[in-house]
Amino acid sequence: MNMPFELGINYGYFYFNGKEKKMLILEGTRYSFQKALSDLSGVDVKCHNNEPEDIVGCIRNWVIEVNELSVVDSSTKIWYRFTDFASDFYDNRLANGFTDKDLNDMPVPEYIKAIKDWLIKNKN
Repeated sequence: MNMPFELGINYGYFYFNGKEKKMLILEGTRYSFQKALSDLSGVDVKCHNNEPEDIVGCIRNWVIEVNELSVVDSSTKIWYRFTDFASDFYDNRLANGFTDKDLNDMPVPEYIKAIKDWLIKNKN
């Protein structure tokens, strides 16, 4: 029940300080949030059906809505680019002596750098 608590603190902070905060709230099963967060009535919670590809679509669409963008790659293209990266990353790390445990324990900045490096190398 940590997430409802953290969401409430975040929401309350911005609400009571008169600041606008744009939040994307995701759930794995439609309306499951109501079991713990009945006060979210009127908030457009996005359901991803516990499917990673659907999560990409939810985030893509939210970014478009919040930023009023009109030209963004499809969620399918974004997903395929991610799986290309993930496959290359995994294969390269294994070839360099990393184990699955090493990869799971990798610091976030190191992972972000790997993503940036891959994007530079694989522009298309």
